[in-house]
Amino acid sequence: MILNEFKNRYTSPSITIGSNTLINNGINTSDVFLANLTTANSIAWVKSGGGINDDKVTCMSGYTGGKIFLAGGFNSPVFTIGSNSVANVNPGTSDVFIAGFDCNGNPLTLKQAGGMGNEQSTFITGGYQYIYTGGWFDSPSFLYNATTLTNAGGKDIFVGEIVDMLENGLANNYSSNIAKLYPNPVNDKLNIEFNSTGVDLIKINIYNILGQIVYANESLKIQQQIDLSFLPKGIYYLRMDGRDFQKDFKIAKD
Repeated sequence: MILNEFKNRYTSPSITIGSNTLINNGINTSDVFLANLTTANSIAWVKSGGGINDDKVTCMSGYTGGKIFLAGGFNSPVFTIGSNSVANVNPGTSDVFIAGFDCNGNPLTLKQAGGMGNEQSTFITGGYQYIYTGGWFDSPSFLYNATTLTNAGGKDIFVGEIVDMLENGLANNYSSNIAKLYPNPVNDKLNIEFNSTGVDLIKINIYNILGQIVYANESLKIQQQIDLSFLPKGIYYLRMDGRDFQKDFKIAKD
């Protein structure tokens, strides 16, 4: 049972909370953390996330069944919490992130939305089946929850309803098993198999750790093979965009 939570960010190379030491992913930049404080004022668990630039939490919401959701903005090319990672549309500017955790602090899901300018969530709240979040954006336009929002000038506001991230994977995702990617790590050919013929996929982009697109494909089939032999060894992030979903995969190139 979640008794209490607190969220924040830190710029130190490392911080210690209780018996937990968190290491910053950047240098003189801010990462985010979430901690569970019991009624006895002891630390039950601590989780952290971030990238090489400044990232921050701006709001948090408890949820039925002990789920916890954080929202905020990240400037890093790639933002990671646990095994989940999302890529920034335009590194150096702020994209929105929404992260879900279970009652034990295990990271469950991570969602991103952004454009060429800055976007940030300023509130998040939940009900039985849906999560509601909103904030501001100064990008000319950005894709949020499968809807393209157009800026009228300066900072515009947005608010949206998204499906329960724990029951149905990330907001906008059909499920966490929307596709299989193999082998991973990959040497040259990456195979992609979609788990449903009903997946309405628009494009696939692959980003390096700096957030730069190194591969793009808009001619898609239910099963396909991508030649990645031209890529140097390292970590990459594959993003699938559909008409009503978005999904990120972390891949390693050997």
